[in-house]
Amino acid sequence: MLMILLSLLAGLVSGAAGGGLVSRRLVQRTRSIPSSEEYIDPDVDRQIKRAASQWATAHGQPAVAPLVASKLRLAYVLSRRRERQHERRWSG
Repeated sequence: MLMILLSLLAGLVSGAAGGGLVSRRLVQRTRSIPSSEEYIDPDVDRQIKRAASQWATAHGQPAVAPLVASKLRLAYVLSRRRERQHERRWSG
């Protein structure tokens, strides 16, 4: 009976330790991902706003210009992030 309790306790402790290590790794991984609020050069931001406004006007929907600009900013940030990841992968 004592051996069963000890093995059960050992399994419980090792499972909790393993789960803690895995969760810690996952939390560190998600924290290392940069936020989408990255710096965008003011000139690029002006170009994005102008392009969004032109697109929205050309499609007869001037009210959607801020939404289009937001999507263009997201695409810009993601492309820069992909470039940085590619550079890191091949630089070292």
